[in-house]
Order: sequence, then C-alpha cells, then structure tokens
Amino acid sequence: MASGGQLIAVERAPSLAFDLILGCGRDWWSADADEAAAPASLRSAEEWEPALRAAGYASAIARPLETGLADAMLVLATRACGGLAEIPDEDEAQDRRRMLILCDADGPGRAVAGALQTTLGASDIDAALAVPGSVPRGGCRTATGRSISTTRPPGRRMPILPSRRPWRD
Repeated sequence: MASGGQLIAVERAPSLAFDLILGCGRDWWSADADEAAAPASLRSAEEWEPALRAAGYASAIARPLETGLADAMLVLATRACGGLAEIPDEDEAQDRRRMLILCDADGPGRAVAGALQTTLGASDIDAALAVPGSVPRGGCRTATGRSISTTRPPGRRMPILPSRRPWRD
C-alpha cells in the first residue's frame, strides 16, 4: 500500500453463533502457546487496532457497524508516511486516485466488488479487483484496462497483517 494510503474494510465481528457454525473445522481455532483456551478466529475491535498498528499503519480504528443483517465492524486505517516515494507514469496525472479492492473469487462478494469498481471508474478512480493469495506478480488491471503495479522495490517486503486464519481459495 502506498505511503499515506487508506484501508477501508468491513469485517465480520466475533459472535457465538458464527463460532458454533464455523467452529466445527479445526482451522477455525488457533491457540498461542501461552493461552489456556484457543480464541475464535475472528478479531474484535480491540484486537484489530494493535494488529494494524503493528503492520505499519499510523492510525487505526475499528467500530461496530450496524447492518441489521450480521454482526460486523468497520475497520479504517491509514498507512504511515515515509519510505520510498512512488514515481508516477508520465501519462498518468499525479492526482489520479487508485484503489485495490480485495474480494471473493466469485459469488455475491465478487458482484458487489465489481459494481464498486465500475462506480469508482466513473468517478476517475482506478480500482482493481484482487482475490487474496491470487494477485499475479507485477500487478492487476482496473475496469478500464489500466495496469496497477503490485511490485515492490528490491529488498522491501510488503507488510503482512498477522492473521489467525489463512486465506483459502
């Protein structure tokens, strides 16, 4: 993520009902060596904030999101400024905004992400869709066909948010 970039996410909040439904799988639970009982695989607001700060975000907040459909949280974070500056393409305006939308490979989540991508494109925001774990090396394409690079300078690792549950295809 670019220096000063913003993360906006809606995440399912931990709930007993969700743990009962998905807790049947052994990959749902993860225990640290010093904990007596394994925690649920979903993060609470109190867990999101320090995890995002540890991943290099300067500010992070997580608040309950009233949807009426599911227990959810709105997670907002801003990437710390500093490090290497991006060099824009000659034909690209410096104020052109870019966004990477992480979504499911298919289903309703993908449909919503595609609609968001189209809407953002109409507002001159280059948005690219990516399924976690499957972004091709070198980047991905926006709805208008513009390439967004996901490559990093040599020797620099992309910070990875610690996760209790790995992404699966």
